[in-house]
Amino acid sequence: MAFEAKGEGAKTRIDGGTERDQLLERLQSLRTILPAMAEELASARRQAASLRVENRRLVEEVRRLQTTQRTRPALARQPIAAGL
Repeated sequence: MAFEAKGEGAKTRIDGGTERDQLLERLQSLRTILPAMAEELASARRQAASLRVENRRLVEEVRRLQTTQRTRPALARQPIAAGL
């Protein structure tokens, strides 16, 4: 059995034994790294969830500060003159 495979922009011809062995080795290598990739993905998802929670907290804090600033008297919002 022979066929052409396209991979990474190059064409290679695959026939019989040694090429099959190479493909099996590559498949085994991919099976070895798959758990590590899955763990990285899970970690990234946990971090993203944590960042979303932190972002919500910060948005709420900004809103609270903006509300506080709007309710303060006008004099309290005026900048302090330099040199005083």
